[in-house]
Amino acid sequence: EFTFNSWDYLNAEELIFSDSDPTVLKQVDRKVGLVIGVPSGKKSKIELQGARISNTDRFSNDNDFGNGITLDKLSFKGYRFGLRYQWDNLNRSQYASEGNAFTISMDYFTGEEDYRPGSTSNLLTIILRKHDWFRIRLKAEQYFGLGRFKYGYYLDGVLSNQPVFSSYVG
Repeated sequence: EFTFNSWDYLNAEELIFSDSDPTVLKQVDRKVGLVIGVPSGKKSKIELQGARISNTDRFSNDNDFGNGITLDKLSFKGYRFGLRYQWDNLNRSQYASEGNAFTISMDYFTGEEDYRPGSTSNLLTIILRKHDWFRIRLKAEQYFGLGRFKYGYYLDGVLSNQPVFSSYVG
């Protein structure tokens, strides 16, 4: 499993034509991982996951910026380990009209935050902090109906003890 995202949320149109305050955010997300799954029944599977993650956000704390501004940098580098159980008997993977599905996953994250303030920051010192947290996610969906009319529900809930990072902007 491999993910690479690079986003630059500021564009020239936002500066010239928009009445709202522009957002300055450059975001890079990387993940390299391995997922090993085994069937646990006719319609179910269990997956064991592990990944190296690296996220970097560069941002401004206010909307007044120019040539002399240096952006704050918030990085998180670490690992994610997880276990997932999935059961599914939906008639289609997208736009299902009958059947049900259930997924529960448990993940453990560990890594180090590296915050380097820029010229717009209220904080003046570099912050290096270790973070560890758990996340449990539960998803359930079911569809019923007679004839042409179908109805159902979709539930998705997350419980986490993720700690607060040094900046909520990044």
